[in-house]
Amino acid sequence: MTDDKNTLLGPGPSNNGAVPDSLVAEVAHRIRLRPDAMFDVDEPERLVPLLPVQELLFAIEEMGVMDSGDLLALTTPAQVQAFLDLSLWARDRVDPEEATDWISVLLDLEDEVFAEKLRGLDQELLSTLIRKYVQVYDPALQIVPEQEMAPYTTPDTFFEVLPKAPEPDPDTGEIDPGWEPESDPRFPMITRLLDKLYRVDPDYGRAIVMEAASSTTSELEELAYRWRSGRLADLGYEPYADALEILQFLDPGRLGDRFEKPDPAAPPRDPDDPVTLGGGLLEPHGATGAEPFLEACLESLDPEDLARITFGFTFLANRVAAATLTRPGDADQMAQVLSRCRQRLNLGLEYLTRRQPGRASAIFSKLPVSLVFRVGHSLTLGLGRLVATLGHAGKLSLASRGFTLLEGGWLELARGLSERFPRLTRAFDEEPAEGFRPILSMGDLLHATELLEDLGAQWPLCFVGLGFEPSWLTPEGLRGLRPEEPGAVRLGDLLRTAAARHLLGQDLEVIPLSQEEVHRVSHVLRSATREGGGTSALIKEIEAEVRQRLEGASITAPPRLERILRAWLTPLLSAPIEGLLLTRPSAAQPSNIP
Repeated sequence: MTDDKNTLLGPGPSNNGAVPDSLVAEVAHRIRLRPDAMFDVDEPERLVPLLPVQELLFAIEEMGVMDSGDLLALTTPAQVQAFLDLSLWARDRVDPEEATDWISVLLDLEDEVFAEKLRGLDQELLSTLIRKYVQVYDPALQIVPEQEMAPYTTPDTFFEVLPKAPEPDPDTGEIDPGWEPESDPRFPMITRLLDKLYRVDPDYGRAIVMEAASSTTSELEELAYRWRSGRLADLGYEPYADALEILQFLDPGRLGDRFEKPDPAAPPRDPDDPVTLGGGLLEPHGATGAEPFLEACLESLDPEDLARITFGFTFLANRVAAATLTRPGDADQMAQVLSRCRQRLNLGLEYLTRRQPGRASAIFSKLPVSLVFRVGHSLTLGLGRLVATLGHAGKLSLASRGFTLLEGGWLELARGLSERFPRLTRAFDEEPAEGFRPILSMGDLLHATELLEDLGAQWPLCFVGLGFEPSWLTPEGLRGLRPEEPGAVRLGDLLRTAAARHLLGQDLEVIPLSQEEVHRVSHVLRSATREGGGTSALIKEIEAEVRQRLEGASITAPPRLERILRAWLTPLLSAPIEGLLLTRPSAAQPSNIP
């Protein structure tokens, strides 16, 4: 398609009947790239009410709430209520700072349009917003406190309104000491709102103000939250405790009778029901092509199945958002949730289809999107469980928690796989790099499994195969040495210390070095680098010595011994070696290890 309006919504049957779903999907895709793309069509007022609520909200946030008045005028009252449901709440409380821009942009609408949006909003929410900013009094029943500034009187003369101090800082509990009622910009905003409420619907305006005057903020907020929770539950955004199930481990090999409940068909789009306006969220957010197998599976589906899966994905994403306490109106946080959902679907489908995209239709005919997600997520959680098992066995740390014996890429590996959404370190990629990447495929899963095998082999390699003394990890064994604290000693420190002894022509043993010996080792390493041997030559030399020691003890070497040694030894040639070895003061004698 081009950007020509008539190619998007021109003369033809669609102008006299329903807007085609294909056009809705096309524009939903375009507003990801350009938030005002819905105005490219001839009659945006017909299209906007059918666009997915969350896609529209992301577009509004991208263009700025204060600049979204033209778009907001085209939305339905149900969409506006959904925008506020998704944007205004921080847990179970309305965020008054977040609400300021929304109130301002609604006030800029024409009276008739404002009245239309107003009647779709919860009365309790409007009363809560008023109570958040001002104090409302009924002079017939309450004493209005005297202040230097005159109170605002509602058009019916029944109520008087005064500024209210901002809510205390959530961290300090203190109110802004510089706040002055006369200069509070929120007060004229609310008085303008009250004027407009009374102008477009005096009876409704009076009811809202009366509720604000007669109820407490907490009472109104609780009622508004109940209404909001019910609507979000219909969108898949369940209560936190219920939503957590989506992230729980599920044994992928024991699905059994779970092959029974596919996603329901997507209902027809109803502009008055935000639940039916989901669907666009399955498209990539951010870099495209990041989940190629998922894309291949989606391309293999017929349009009806794709619509059903896309609709189910919206509810999956909202469940994951609820389980991670993500604000559903935060575009950046939701983009991260959507990417994680796609990544786990990519992995789950690779596993379930045995890498055959054509089998995706059969899988989705038996399993809902949420269960395919759980399969992929559980495969990654299994890696975290292996890390935890090694930790509980004391192979990764001297403490009950953490990874005190690991360093560099091995430390990143354990940390990344232990996260709530496990990630894979890039340190051991074919082209090593900094940071982490998602676990997207069965190939990534195999790579991570091999790295965990290498991780599990390190403790027995040091203390069984090479015969290092575990007492080097105790306060007694380290007394008078550097580092002196056991928690500062890594397995790599022990191997590097033994390797340094070997470079000095001695046995491969952990014996702390004097400062003079450290300088000699540094000289040997510099000479090796100048002669062109570098890291590879050093690693091959140490690897040969390690293999000889293991063979002498009738112990099988780890299958990827070179990778383990490379991670430990490379720092010797890329940084000053002080701090990478066990050392002792020059005047001291080597400790006797019991």
